[in-house]
Amino acid sequence: MAAPVLDTRLERYADLAIRVGANVQPGQLVFIGATIDHVPLARALARAAYAAGARYVDVRYTDQHVRRAMIELGPDEALERTPPWLKTRLSAARGNALIGTTGDPEPDLLADLPGVAADYAAAFAADPMFNWFLKPGPQRPRHMLAFFRLILDTTAAPGRRLERPKDGGAAALWLPSEEMTAPGFLAEVRAALLFLAASGLERLPRVTQVRKAMDAHHPHDRAHDYLYFLGVRPDLQGSGLGGRLLKAHTARLDAAGRPAFLETPNPRTVPLYRAHGFEVIQEYQPAPGSPMMWPMWREPR
Repeated sequence: MAAPVLDTRLERYADLAIRVGANVQPGQLVFIGATIDHVPLARALARAAYAAGARYVDVRYTDQHVRRAMIELGPDEALERTPPWLKTRLSAARGNALIGTTGDPEPDLLADLPGVAADYAAAFAADPMFNWFLKPGPQRPRHMLAFFRLILDTTAAPGRRLERPKDGGAAALWLPSEEMTAPGFLAEVRAALLFLAASGLERLPRVTQVRKAMDAHHPHDRAHDYLYFLGVRPDLQGSGLGGRLLKAHTARLDAAGRPAFLETPNPRTVPLYRAHGFEVIQEYQPAPGSPMMWPMWREPR
């Protein structure tokens, strides 16, 4: 059998991702997640990982067409189920190298599904924290939309639950704490470029300060569901959409005996969360001059 023809640039890029981005060490296990459209990159990453001394490289492929079929035709439990074998794989990845590829070769495949990113961008247009670390100007709405597209792309964990009314206008994004891993090298590069454009050099350090503070104040002692974002478009705020989304998911958490966590920089939203069982557990300021942040915890009822 003839040896495969290798793309030299791709091999160099993969080697950089493995040795610098993931810092793979001899004897480590390496877990790679990629779409079927990124097979050449995944193969290059596997070769680079073994060349760096990896003990074993496990590659898992996903298919956006299968994901669309699940969303359109699958039962509700398929959207929230995490198979036991996948939980075992995620547990095994802890302490080893976990690498994910991003980038959608068919960006319009899911374009006819609910416009969650657009709803979020509108909902958080006046958010105090976004106002603090994003630069003002006519490009800001575009940057907000790009940010939420990035969030939705890089949080596509099996246990993620994205809830939205049938007619849109609001959305709640929940993540299981067990699946909240650090983004891969390529995702970090993509985020860095986005924030450089959205915040500018002067405000870019603010992004890092907020991220570090949020990581430092996130509870790690108990498994929980994390409400990453809950947003309602301005013209629909006050209509009860946010409360209904909270009620739907907290009912599932109560049935499972599972706690929840969130944080908000907007004091106006604290009473809403309190009405659904969340309590403020501390108060902090991520950086001098920044808005305050209120982390909130909810015990199952």
